[in-house]
Amino acid sequence: MIQNFIDHHDLVLLLLNSYTKNYFNSESLILNDTRGVIITEVLPFIPFVGGYEQRILSILEDTHTVISAPFDAKILKYFKSLNCCENLDIEVIENVPSQTLTKILLNSQELLEKIRQKNLKYLVPFCVTEDTETLAQMLGLSLHVDHKLFEKANNKAILKVFL
Repeated sequence: MIQNFIDHHDLVLLLLNSYTKNYFNSESLILNDTRGVIITEVLPFIPFVGGYEQRILSILEDTHTVISAPFDAKILKYFKSLNCCENLDIEVIENVPSQTLTKILLNSQELLEKIRQKNLKYLVPFCVTEDTETLAQMLGLSLHVDHKLFEKANNKAILKVFL
């Protein structure tokens, strides 16, 4: 068991690379939405912060990614200059602040069909809700995280108790 990242540096790198390749690959659909991450009861002073998380783009390669508009192509160009984001298929859809990206997908047969045609196996969402589980079932994709587990991990007020 790893107790200290520094003492187990090589093993940590090996495991991180392995997990990255297992979850972020050409068979994965990355659903990158930030809306469900802000728990207003816990952090009421943080407003809606946008449609997607830019930092995750740097670890994506050979994947299919759905994000909310607006998307700045300069960010992708920057990451590509660092040899990141190779063969990244990005689907930018309309940003509706009152709806999560998952809800938008669930309500669009056109987008669902477009995703089905990619013959993917895994759904790797930035945020997991009951709707995410429904989306995974509708698309026939494997989802590795239960929404209840995600909610516990995301709720900083109970995270220590949960861990």
